[in-house]
Amino acid sequence: MAILANNVDWHRVDPERAQLLIQDPVFAGTVFRDFLNRGRDQDQDAMIINFSLDPRCPAGYSWTKHQTNGSWRFDKSEVGICLTESQKKDGRVLAQDVAKELIKETLMNANLLDFYLDHTEHIPNDWKGRNVVFCGTVYKNGFGVLYFRYLYWDGEDWLDDFENVSSTYLSTDWWFAVRLRLAEARS
Repeated sequence: MAILANNVDWHRVDPERAQLLIQDPVFAGTVFRDFLNRGRDQDQDAMIINFSLDPRCPAGYSWTKHQTNGSWRFDKSEVGICLTESQKKDGRVLAQDVAKELIKETLMNANLLDFYLDHTEHIPNDWKGRNVVFCGTVYKNGFGVLYFRYLYWDGEDWLDDFENVSSTYLSTDWWFAVRLRLAEARS
């Protein structure tokens, strides 16, 4: 490791990225492993999502719950959307009950939503017409009201917005972003 550190041209290293490697050793290990396996590739670096970082937080909001899942190289075959059992049975679910109903799922947080907004070419086309909720992160406004952020297609662009967690019923056009288990992703 010391040999590598001594031979790095540190003037060409992004200081924020270097600090991230220091602060998150799991992320650093992922980047280094991928470098060894694939070589340096700018596009591949952009595909690493660190779910432990703070998500974007629009003015007037703060996040109150943020499910961290370490770092992950984006693989579209490992991301899926699903409905809850209540939605399948009754056609709707109370937003505050989603996490309880999807307890066995790895709920994706807003870092993946932010990734999708930055890389819209990776959003599956069949998500159009659906509101895709990233409920691994819960926000609150200045009045303490809780919200999820969600992704949607407005007919021209992919956008994000907020939905009230405490009093909203979500129908079957609201889907939840989850990380698929490897067996599911390959089937």
